[in-house]
Amino acid sequence: MEYAKRNVLQNRFQSRIRPLQTKPADPLIPLDSLSLERYGIWCLPLQNDADADSIDFTMCNPPFYISLADLLASAAFKSRSPRSACTGAEVEMVTPGGEVAFISRMIEESKSLGVRCKWYSSMLGKSSSVETVVQKMKDVGIDNWAVKDLVQGSKTKRWAVAWSWGSLRPTE
Repeated sequence: MEYAKRNVLQNRFQSRIRPLQTKPADPLIPLDSLSLERYGIWCLPLQNDADADSIDFTMCNPPFYISLADLLASAAFKSRSPRSACTGAEVEMVTPGGEVAFISRMIEESKSLGVRCKWYSSMLGKSSSVETVVQKMKDVGIDNWAVKDLVQGSKTKRWAVAWSWGSLRPTE
């Protein structure tokens, strides 16, 4: 969390970005407990809810792996230079159910938050997760979604998935 706060300060984004530390049992998107006004973020009412806090988007880099064994098995298949070795702590990289369960939880929470967040987004680290997450969005009635591949160099590939309960579409 300290690195996130430092990055925000160094890039002078304090008025636009506020990192938030949560606990595993907390909501992933805790809009009801944020009290955004106390941070100087004034929100417009949405969908006839005059007291609703709102945000423009969420951005998430979820834990990719189901277990430490899953993480180690994935690492064994990759040849990496020392500069590209994974340095995340287990708590940052492993969660029950892996990235699909984590993002599915975000999707479920987004159902009740609706347009209080204009766009929900997350990164995916496994290509096998993309189809599963897209199907989950369809299953809960999300028809405004996008998927974009993110290519870094010649070997690393990730995917960004985003969804909205509103009608605003991303530009190409």
